[in-house]
Amino acid sequence: MSNYSETNLIEQSAIALFQPLSYFHLDCVHETFGDKGTLSRQTSSEVVLIPKLKDALTKLSPSLPPEAIDLTIEELTHDLLLPKLINGEIDCREVDIEK
Repeated sequence: MSNYSETNLIEQSAIALFQPLSYFHLDCVHETFGDKGTLSRQTSSEVVLIPKLKDALTKLSPSLPPEAIDLTIEELTHDLLLPKLINGEIDCREVDIEK
């Protein structure tokens, strides 16, 4: 069997890179969907894990009201904004939650 596979070349390298940074990974080959699913997402096309993002934003900014957190999630997951954040075209500190 060849060692030239996505798992060996990309996935395992990424796991090894992030483990020392205290990240963990889940093998979701057999993922279940829905609110009580493996990652609490409805479909495999949902790339942002909203419950985890909401928990992280709340932990980072505990003084913000829930409405501000929800608006921030909406802005971050908006189709036009997310690719720019991912590509580093804008700084997340530039996102105006007051809109």
